Amino acid sequence: ADQELVVDNVRTHAPLINGEQELTIFVDRTGVEIFASQGEVFMPINYNLDQKNRDYSLRVSGGSATLVDGQVHTLKSIW
Repeated sequence: ADQELVVDNVRTHAPLINGEQELTIFVDRTGVEIFASQGEVFMPINYNLDQKNRDYSLRVSGGSATLVDGQVHTLKSIW
């Protein structure tokens, strides 16, 4: 497997650690920030998110994965 992250056609190598990948993802109106491989990888993506479409997804290609834990937190606006 390539062990890479791809977001909006931006690619980076994100190696598995002990056969696992842990992702921390922050999404706001101006972009997406992803921390992977136990913090070894940081991937900031500038992205104008559509406020009417708040659907997000994760996809695995070329192999399989199991989601062990997922949490979503909504933060209050600072404005």
